[in-house]
Amino acid sequence: MPTSGYHHLTQHERCQISILKESDFSITQISLKLKIHKSSVSRELKRNRFLRSYDPEESQKLASQRRSKASQHPKKIDANVAFFY
Repeated sequence: MPTSGYHHLTQHERCQISILKESDFSITQISLKLKIHKSSVSRELKRNRFLRSYDPEESQKLASQRRSKASQHPKKIDANVAFFY
């Protein structure tokens, strides 16, 4: 059973996904083998499909860029907006 909780996929996990996918493992089989939720595997494969194939190195590079970009722009709170509860 996949573990609960959230974590980013590692380079090693992305390589394993690639190898297992090329070996015709299903998304469910990959998720059980790696103990990652099947929706995470599915999203990873959909998000990082390059010319109909999955490239773990390129996927890791793009994930790092997304994380870096998100951390550069913290959300700003507008002091003029009133919150009512």
